[in-house]
Amino acid sequence: MNEQNANGTVTPTPDEAAKRKKRNKTIAICVVVFAILLTISPVVAIVCSYFYYNPPGTTYVYKGGENASAASSSQYTKLVIKDGVETIPDHIFKFGDFTEGVSIPDSVVRIGKESFYGTDLTEIVIPDSVTEIGIKAFSNCSDLRSVKLSNNLSEIAPGTFYYCGELTGITVPNVVETIGKEAFSHCNKLSSVAIPTSVREIGSYAFYCCVALNDLTLSEGLTAIGERAFAGCSSLESVVIPDGVQTIGDYAFRNTGLTSVTLPASVGVLGYRAFGDCSSLSEINFRGTKDQWNAIEKNANCFSGSSVATVRCSDGDISIP
Repeated sequence: MNEQNANGTVTPTPDEAAKRKKRNKTIAICVVVFAILLTISPVVAIVCSYFYYNPPGTTYVYKGGENASAASSSQYTKLVIKDGVETIPDHIFKFGDFTEGVSIPDSVVRIGKESFYGTDLTEIVIPDSVTEIGIKAFSNCSDLRSVKLSNNLSEIAPGTFYYCGELTGITVPNVVETIGKEAFSHCNKLSSVAIPTSVREIGSYAFYCCVALNDLTLSEGLTAIGERAFAGCSSLESVVIPDGVQTIGDYAFRNTGLTSVTLPASVGVLGYRAFGDCSSLSEINFRGTKDQWNAIEKNANCFSGSSVATVRCSDGDISIP
């Protein structure tokens, strides 16, 4: 401990004096080096100074509980979540770089909303311990190409992968019951999607403007397709709606490349322009009878802007005026 003299001044202990001397020497050396670099080239001096305070390739270890806002700094290119952490808080790593990856341990059960929003992730593996992923958790991750989801998710939350423009494929686990609003909206390179039998509802705008989507498989178990769920999927040429689907929402398949649509007898509601503006769509295959087709609650404009002229029912054809 430092000692206070009679006149009020403080005399440092030998250890403290040695630390101060070393610190002052380091500062003096840094000042001299920076001054020399500044004399040689101001640009070099500025660049060296930046990398001194922002070393590249550094790893941020999140231990849980602390304020990790610093992890969003560009100096961190890798994130390691320490084993034992159970919750990744809302917003915590928003806009981080993490180009060298993120490691999530099996202890994590919840990933908070917007927790990785706008990060530079290229791939993510979500362990099976995770049972909840918050709204827009990975939204606007423009470099995200590969995702492995937990096999214990009951919902893909609204906006989870919104505007992940480099995402080319996704495997939806066969435990997911709901795909939320805008979950994969504007995933421009997403070309193939298989919806498993566990999914009951596809939310509004779920795959909106996935312009590369050309391979869509829907499974029995599905009951509702939301408003604009697949609207703007211009590469989608055919779809078979499975038995059990009761509602197809407004604009659900509007402005797609559909040439062939098969509808089940279970459908009770066809929304406004559900298949509107599908210029290549001329025929609907309906697996029910003409009476069942006529009993469907159909908006008068459900095929407006399309070329549909005939509905082929199990007991004959119906002309569409």
